[in-house]
Amino acid sequence: MKANDLPPWLTPEITHVTWESETRHYGIRISPNLWGELELHKEWGGRFSRRGNSMVMPVLNAQQAQRLIAQENLRRVRRGYKMRVIAENVAHGAT
Repeated sequence: MKANDLPPWLTPEITHVTWESETRHYGIRISPNLWGELELHKEWGGRFSRRGNSMVMPVLNAQQAQRLIAQENLRRVRRGYKMRVIAENVAHGAT
């Protein structure tokens, strides 16, 4: 799979993905900020310690956010992480 290809599990409803190795964790979630603009939140650290960090980056649209998640998935899998959690936006499509 190329970095630009989206995996079949990565649908527009997916808003949070978490990966874990034996000692580390990594998570990404997509959410709007106060002005309605999309942001990608990354968080990482040790599973058995308080060490870790986070980063927030603006994204232009949901498609860009999905491409970034797909690229991160490739990176995490190559480094031995296993996907643990996929959360869907329950309000997606609600009227």
